[in-house]
This record gives sequence, C-alpha cells and structure tokens, in this order.
Amino acid sequence: MPLDLDEDVVQILVYGSWIVGCCATRIEVWSSTTYEHYTTLLPPFAGGDDGLVLTGGICYMPTYTNKIFAGREDGSVEIWNVSTGKLVYTIQPPSADAGAVSALQPTPALSLLAIAYTNGLVVIHDIHVDKEILRINAGKGGQSPITSITFRTDGLGAGDDGQEAGVMATASFNSGDVTIWDLNNGGRKMGTLRGAHNPPSDIETGAGGGISKAEFLPGQAILLTSGVDNSLKSWISDKTPFSPVPRILHSRSGHAAPITTLSFLPTDADGADAGGKWLLSGSKDNSLWGWSLRRDGQSTEISQGNVQKKAKELGALNNSTPNESDRGPTLASLKAPPITSLACSLNRDGGMGAMPGVKTLWANAKQLKGKSTATEQNITGWESMVTSHEGDKYARTWFWGRKRAGRWLLGTGDGGEVKTVTISPCGTFALLGSALGGIDMYNLQSGLHRQRFPAKLTPAQARALQEQNSKDGNTSTTSMKKYSRGQGRHTKPITGLHVDNLNRTLISCSTDGTLKFWDFTASTLFDQLSFTSFHITKLVAHRASDLLALSCTDHTIRILDTPSASSTSTLDASSAS
Repeated sequence: MPLDLDEDVVQILVYGSWIVGCCATRIEVWSSTTYEHYTTLLPPFAGGDDGLVLTGGICYMPTYTNKIFAGREDGSVEIWNVSTGKLVYTIQPPSADAGAVSALQPTPALSLLAIAYTNGLVVIHDIHVDKEILRINAGKGGQSPITSITFRTDGLGAGDDGQEAGVMATASFNSGDVTIWDLNNGGRKMGTLRGAHNPPSDIETGAGGGISKAEFLPGQAILLTSGVDNSLKSWISDKTPFSPVPRILHSRSGHAAPITTLSFLPTDADGADAGGKWLLSGSKDNSLWGWSLRRDGQSTEISQGNVQKKAKELGALNNSTPNESDRGPTLASLKAPPITSLACSLNRDGGMGAMPGVKTLWANAKQLKGKSTATEQNITGWESMVTSHEGDKYARTWFWGRKRAGRWLLGTGDGGEVKTVTISPCGTFALLGSALGGIDMYNLQSGLHRQRFPAKLTPAQARALQEQNSKDGNTSTTSMKKYSRGQGRHTKPITGLHVDNLNRTLISCSTDGTLKFWDFTASTLFDQLSFTSFHITKLVAHRASDLLALSCTDHTIRILDTPSASSTSTLDASSAS
C-alpha cells in the first residue's frame, strides 16, 4: 500500500494485468503479477471541500486496453490510462442538474456505457464518438438514485413475448425493488420486482435494507441480487405465459441487524437434535432464526405469519425514504419487537405438521377457547419456545417443529415488561419474569395463567399474615426465618429464571441483589441468597450437573451448586463463590 494512503478502498477492479482500487479522492493501481504498487491516479477536484469526488466507482470496457472509467460527483466520467497514469478524456454530464454519477456499467454492445446519475437519469452513452444514445428517467425525483445496473446477455427477455434482446435491470441502495427495462424503441419500463430485498429501515434499529448489487449471469436468464438485509438471492425468468418480472429461484439469508440473544437448541426426549446441531438467535431486525450447523440449506427464519404479503398490501415495501414522519408502517414494525430472552424445551414439541383448527397467531387464551381440543393437542404437541421482547409486557410462544409463531400471548400479572423467560423441563409450563419483580407461570397447552410467585393471597390470608408479622416483630428468635405464603416478592427487575429437573424448585434472581428459591407447586419462598457488593445480571443453567452460572456486576462469573445451596440452613455470598 502507498505510504500516503489514508483513505478506505471502496471498490476493487481486476482488469487484465492490473488491480485497481478506487478510494474517495484517488485511484490506486497495482500489478496483478507481482502485487507491487504501480501508480496513483489523482483526479482533479471539482471544487468540493469534502473531497468526495469519485461517487460512481470505476469500471472497464471490453476492447479498451488499459482504460478505466471513473464517475465523479460533478456528473462527469473520466477515462484514465492506467499504464501511463494519464487522464485521456472527460465525458461531460447530460445536463447541469444531472447530479453526481451513481453507477457505471458497460453494455453488451461495444463502446456503449450506461451511466446513472443521482437525479434519476440513466444514459446510454457511445464512448467512441462521445454521443448520447438513449436516456431513461429511472429514479424517483432523486430519492432512490440507481446504484447498480446490469444487462441480460442471453438475447431474450425484451418485447411483448420476451423473444428480443435488450433487457436492463436497475436497483438502488435506498430501495428493495428491482426494475426491468426494455431498451428497444426508446426504452420503457417492463415491470418492477417489488420487495426483492427488505427496504431501508429506521437507522435506530440497526436493521439494514436496500440492494447493494444486481447482476445477470452471463448468457442466462438468472438475476443475482445481494442486499443490505444480509441476503443473497437468485431470480429466474421462466414464467409461462411470459412475464418480465422474474421469480425467486434460490435464497440465502441471515440477520440484518445486531444479535440480541443466542442459544443452542436443547435435546428432545429421544435425543434427535442432540450434539449442538441447531442454533437459535434473535436480532434487532425483529426476527427469530434457527440455524443448522450441519447443512446451511436447512437454516430458516421462524415464520411470524405472512408478513411479506401484509407489508405489500400496506405499501411498506415501496417506501424508500426512511425516518420520514409520513412514511407509514415499515416491514420491521409488522413483526414482533426484538427478542431479549429465549427459552426452549422440545419434550412437548409436535414436530412438523399443521395444528388442527388453529390458525391464529399470538392471541389471548380466551380468544381460542374451545377451538382446539386437548386430544388434538396431545397428538400434535404444543409450543416449545417462549420469547420476551424489548419494551413489551407480553411474551410470545413459537412452534419449533413447524417453524412458525405459536398461539399464545402471555402477559405479566403486574403489567411490567417481560425481562426473562424460561420453560419447565417437562415442556408444559412457561414462566415470565417482570421488570416490576413479578413472576408468572402459564400452561403452554391451554395458554392459561396458572400461578404467580409469590402466590396471591386472599383477604383472609392477608389478614392472617399481617397478624403473624406483628407477633414476629415482638419476639426474638435465633432460628432461620420462615417465609409465609405471599412473602418474598422481588422488588426490582427479574434477570434470570430456572426450574430444576424434577419441577420442584424455581430459582430466580433480580437486580435487587437476591437469589431466591421457590417451591414450584406451592409458590412459596423457602430460601434466598442475598448479595450486597454485586448484583446478578444473567442466569444460565447446566441441567446435567445442576449447576448455575451467574453473571455478576463485579465482572465475575460465579458457579452455584443448586442442591447444596438450596438445602443449607444459612446462605450468604460465600456459598456461591
């Protein structure tokens, strides 16, 4: 690398015996045989103070030996000889308001170059005679400038029957659509592939969107597109009767935003998914994915219903101007909020197949009462995953085997945000930890609320507890404190929940500095571990050994042996060190 190079290389072009790197204000040239730096091309400034003069990237054209073409922010296209390091010629913009060059692409016809400008124009220019051949208005008032151009080279696709040559496809970094053009007879738009990739989302969510590159495979009717939504797709034009808009052929996708939660899929009853074959992940792009670590083609996003169809109906896929007040719904807003906690147990998972008579997603249990019998559910199984979501007071259920959203929306009893979730090892009960300190338990088969921790008191029980507390306050005892029904509630957000292997004990931790042990059946507290110098921020269990890993605010991880900890008569911080 040149010693004075202090800019990022944003594009690399391998051309003949040259490797050409395009930066913001300069072009670097290396030899492809020796990998040694050859020369630096310095385009003159166009009067801008920021120095970002190379906006359209670089390209080369067949039969033009040692020549590269560079698009600038003033709308001009420069022709450089990389061998001599000299500027050969400059092609001026078609008009004063054309804007900066946003894309360059040579056409299948010799000496013809497609040039896209930020105001929406796409010009087919004859380089040999410096003459404009065709002009197309392909943009939307400058909101979505064309950033990728490609041409179909199999000699088909244009005309009313698709038997003529001359197909061009354009895409934009600011949009998820691909536009198909017929360049014959002055050029016309043939169709638009809506929602080929996700549109740009709100910048605050971190979710990507837009198309970074579109390209036809040489001599084939297959279009490849890569998106900022972390996906690569191939599209084929083989519809009968003829349609200019291609259909999806293959797709590989991933999360389009930072990961928020990650977990290996647990082993089911017969051990079919043992050995760490599957990985579950949630992201700020509001999606839940299951990743196969053995075969990439099996990886899939867990369905949240027909979100893509609903987004098209509401026009969410057509918006290309993020962060505007009148933009309307976005694709991300139609999904559940980002996942913050995830729990899974496969012991009651029904595997693949449909749930008889039930199509509703994420409803209250009372809304579906009587629509699915217990017999049907015993045969088909029920939900095996539960998730909590950012800023949401409801947890959601999911079917792992069916790879889709479940039936139930589970709310906290105190109305607080769900901070953490867990599922009992038998796969029947889901437990939610609230930001206000409450713990609620639901039956996953029926979706009904079963109990809370601590258990809710009747008026008579509350009066009896008050009388007992007043008596305890007047007598001193050296025995271990006994917790009555209704006592022991956490006072701050729950950060972790765990149910032991026999469904006898529930362990909970909170930012109030306590680790509590509850009787799972009676919903009463029987022990707790209090900390003063640190708080527990996360709890992870290893069921095979009954060990808990506690992530603490003093930058340490503590390992707790749960059988010995819950059976001791005196618990303090040292017993968890």
